[in-house]
Amino acid sequence: MPVTPLHFSVGAPIHKYASWPGFILANIVADLPVGLILFMTDPKDPHYAAMQAEPHHVFTHTLWGALIVAAILYPMGKTRKWLYGVLAGALSHPLLDGLYHPDVSLTWFDPPGWMQIPALHSAIDLTLLASAAVCVLAAHYRPAMYRDWR
Repeated sequence: MPVTPLHFSVGAPIHKYASWPGFILANIVADLPVGLILFMTDPKDPHYAAMQAEPHHVFTHTLWGALIVAAILYPMGKTRKWLYGVLAGALSHPLLDGLYHPDVSLTWFDPPGWMQIPALHSAIDLTLLASAAVCVLAAHYRPAMYRDWR
């Protein structure tokens, strides 16, 4: 995904079975190393262009890394709903990023870019943006539906 918040709309349909805050937190934690790599490098550094060209999606964007993210976040909630939320968020994150970014390899053994479908990028973006908009509108106009998201 081009932006981390687009991942959040994937968790909306499962909010009755999984913790929405857990889902969001797992997606944010999965992208923390990417943010550190991208935003902590100095643009004035002569090696900046080379660093930007390197793969940014590291261990948290593999299936094993996703399970470790979920295991680290599970003690924060300790409920079954929280566990489902962090598992769904952590496991869906590398799967969605694999559709966009060629440096995501789910097992570290598969060739980079094997999941990429460039022709579907705009369709996936529009679908996720539309579902995010529906979630926001539904939460605004029917707040009673979303009180149990925790």
